[in-house]
Amino acid sequence: KCTPSPPSPAWVAAVMGVEAPTLVRVRDAGVEGDGGYVVMDLVAGVALSQRPPEDALRVGADLADALDALHRKGLVHGDVKAENVLVGERATLVDLGFVSDPSPGSPRGTLTHLAPESLLGERSPQTDLYALGVTLARHLGGGHPFALDERDPASLRAALSPSRSLRPDVLARVPAQVRDALAWLLAWSPEDRPPSAAAWRARWCRDLDPSASRALTLLDAVPPHPTRV
Repeated sequence: KCTPSPPSPAWVAAVMGVEAPTLVRVRDAGVEGDGGYVVMDLVAGVALSQRPPEDALRVGADLADALDALHRKGLVHGDVKAENVLVGERATLVDLGFVSDPSPGSPRGTLTHLAPESLLGERSPQTDLYALGVTLARHLGGGHPFALDERDPASLRAALSPSRSLRPDVLARVPAQVRDALAWLLAWSPEDRPPSAAAWRARWCRDLDPSASRALTLLDAVPPHPTRV
């Protein structure tokens, strides 16, 4: 992959030091002419945004594993969304361009997936977990879990308010166990979100392991994908 500017040595050192089966592996990076290059493993799969809604149930644990690998190295991904998830035999989190340490800075990422504190430049494992919650909720329910219209700035501002509430027409479409696990990720305050990706994964797998007959019943309970907003 060619980049318009050379990747910073700090970014290269950070991303090349992280390995996980569910996270794209960066093999090399450097300067090429006036720009730069990044060599990554080729990941076979289709973007989650192009997959059926029930796939969100299958990829949750994989994405939590990828985030856990980054967070254990003191890094945050910064742009978790369905377009950055490739689904094949497993789900792989890709596009590490926004990976950084958790130090405050200018807001970065995809606006619809930013945690409330991200607008103030905060970055932490909990901002990644919030984005994971938005990603899974949107894919399962067909719309943003809070914003009525993602194209409307006023609706997005309201979605980040402490008084916002989960849209019943989105999360009511999914089974209660799924809804509760997503609500944990989507808490307004970072202190009320899971303490780690591993902690959330443990709950997700305990309640929704696709190999269990109970989880297969939940998969069957997910209705056809409604129109996205």
